Amino acid sequence: MTKQIRTYCGQCYNNCPVVAHVENDTFVKVTPDRNHIYYRPICPKGIAGPELVYNKQRIQYPMKRTRPKGDNDPGWVRISWDEALDTIAHRLTQIKKDNGPEAIAINQSFAGSPLWEIGCYLRRFSNLLGTPNSITTTHICNWHRDFASALTFAKPGVGFQSGWPEFEKSRCILILGNNPENTLNSFRGKINNAHKSGAKLIVVDPRKTALASQADLWLQVKPGTDGALILSMIHIILTENRYDLNFVRDWTNAPLLVRMDTGGLLKGKDLGLSADENTFVMLDAETEQPKLYRPGVKLFSVPLLEGEITVQISKQAIKCETVFQLLKKATEQYHPDRVTQLTGVDKNQLREAARLITQHKPACWYSYNGVEQSFNATQTNRAICILYALTGDFDKSGGNVLLSPFPPLNYPYGFEFATPDMFQKNLALHDHPLGPAGTIMSVPPYLAYEAILNEKPYPLKALLCFGGNIAISNPDSKFAREALQKLDFQVSVDLFINPTANFADIVLPAASFWEVNRLGYIPNYQGNESTLQWRSAVVQPQGESRDDLWIIFQLAKRLGFDNQFWHGDIEASFEHQLKPLNITLAELKKAAGGILIKHDITYQKYKTQGFANLTGRVEIFSQPLKDIGQAPLPDWQDPYIQFSDRGWTEQYPLILITAKLKEFCHTQNRSMPSLRKQHPHPFLEINDRQAAQLNIQNGDWVTLETVQGAITLKAKISPDIAHNVVCTQHGWWQSCPTLKLPSYDPFSTAGANVNLLFINELRDPVSGSIQARGFPCRVKKKAGHNQKGLEI
Repeated sequence: MTKQIRTYCGQCYNNCPVVAHVENDTFVKVTPDRNHIYYRPICPKGIAGPELVYNKQRIQYPMKRTRPKGDNDPGWVRISWDEALDTIAHRLTQIKKDNGPEAIAINQSFAGSPLWEIGCYLRRFSNLLGTPNSITTTHICNWHRDFASALTFAKPGVGFQSGWPEFEKSRCILILGNNPENTLNSFRGKINNAHKSGAKLIVVDPRKTALASQADLWLQVKPGTDGALILSMIHIILTENRYDLNFVRDWTNAPLLVRMDTGGLLKGKDLGLSADENTFVMLDAETEQPKLYRPGVKLFSVPLLEGEITVQISKQAIKCETVFQLLKKATEQYHPDRVTQLTGVDKNQLREAARLITQHKPACWYSYNGVEQSFNATQTNRAICILYALTGDFDKSGGNVLLSPFPPLNYPYGFEFATPDMFQKNLALHDHPLGPAGTIMSVPPYLAYEAILNEKPYPLKALLCFGGNIAISNPDSKFAREALQKLDFQVSVDLFINPTANFADIVLPAASFWEVNRLGYIPNYQGNESTLQWRSAVVQPQGESRDDLWIIFQLAKRLGFDNQFWHGDIEASFEHQLKPLNITLAELKKAAGGILIKHDITYQKYKTQGFANLTGRVEIFSQPLKDIGQAPLPDWQDPYIQFSDRGWTEQYPLILITAKLKEFCHTQNRSMPSLRKQHPHPFLEINDRQAAQLNIQNGDWVTLETVQGAITLKAKISPDIAHNVVCTQHGWWQSCPTLKLPSYDPFSTAGANVNLLFINELRDPVSGSIQARGFPCRVKKKAGHNQKGLEI
């Protein structure tokens, strides 16, 4: 019997619509759903679905460790589900009693895993348990674009305030640090359509990717200098008067005055003109005298954009300047002549980029990992947002539009169970109050490791990992190994015994997304629409594997949260999610291809709503950043000065970056033959001229080394990468027995784990991001290797 099931691929958050083909209860094939409203070709990962389901390396049943964590052999023994769940509940209860709930952390994977669909349930579980410590990798992934943008366009904690680019209506597209060919299937076609229709395309990338090859302007930036590049574009736009005067004057806080003594915004109460804490001061363009400004209250005079004044405060003469004037001063040092030396991008290209984005309107932008993994990440995002604000295209049709591309479901996060005291105990809150900790209660792994090893600010005793191979998905894997070996109790719920699960006390076999029922959606990312869709199981879970959501519900029951988890009825929780839409689960299950959820689009909403922040305007000057001791205007610190001060530059003359391959998703999929045969071995992209200087030929095994360690890779020679830049991929560990291709020890020099090579000390002070895109390294040809990558 043959069945064709219309569903979607849950491998990543693209959620591409597909058809799963089942013959005699065997999952045999995946094809794109050509009848779906959001049809698009699918990537190799989706096509390889059956290989994932029937992979022989999958965990088949619950297991517990019988040997110490320092041993190479964990001594796994099979146990029942009841024993596993009862043991976990008992240990968590005891740890909570002895050390408090904050001694427990929960790791969850999102964008690179179908677990993003049930992240709200994990957070609900965390809140009921009482732990504020949810470990994620958002600080090196998406936080800056999705949340730091609120420091400019909204207020801290509000998500997705950079807007979604309306590519197909845009006339100029700016892409930074992202290669949608490999990572954003849903965006690639839209960008192509826009470009074919005449939109200009600017790509900022050290590598000549497929998208860079078709761009009207490719800016081959030196890794880690994107912030300087954007600040130079701002300088050009300001000095050449290319900005949208009306938007900048009327809808940004550029006209507000800043006190030169405190460096903060001048308030009406400082001048004795108002008792309102949130009343600010502008200069009247006609009289050049102070004028009160109250957010949300219409101005009856034109403010002066560029100017200064001396005022009397407490009998002292205090000089004040407008934000706009200070922005011009702050960006003077980023003159194209200097920035060409910093970034490697020709000054004429910098001017051309500024011209394209201001003349071909409306313009839009999108950024991702390439500008997120840096100790300048927050300020780089600030610079991008301010550059964009100067165009005046924010929330315009064809610009970056404030949309709701996700259906308005009742997401059961359970924040009503989180107490202020609980929030204050978040491990990262003291270090990053405006970062992921203070906005979404997220903790970077390295702070969790410090709490395990040093018990500061308090001891961390237990870790529940739902997906997310944190030991090798984050910088400094040796630090991770040291911490996980010391941890009192660890549980890993996963498909495979990955390097993180190898340190667990109990491992639970998760069902793949092809084997579970799920309520989800396929976002269009264009317009306020998506399709709400039921993803039914294609086949039954393999072995004794279980749905992650079932595991969460079972643990909740054992820990006393049964009432708050719908008494174990998962479908009842789905009905709860659907209530705002007046759609029943039964109706959704019958809707082949899903139900279109669509709302009207209103552009330039700020004209009636203003901006929901301190000043009611786009905040070129950020008082919240100033209040925590960070630069309120966009700033950039040269990482190469940091490297030089540490004595690394001469010893490590090349620059290391990483990039993703479309066949793999983070540390996943390398055991699947159809994917692994495309990239049998870990490799290092190296410029052809650089390779010739190092006497390296294509396919040679090489050692890639930083101050932190070394790994072994195969050389892939290319003219499409900068002369002094090399690039590899993170996530190598798993073998592929079908192709007789080896595993790679993620903690050994003979292995290929690039996260052995980075350090956690160079951190973004706001978000905690790590300098991983642009790190000093050197490359040497390695003798004594055979073609399997094993030492001989």
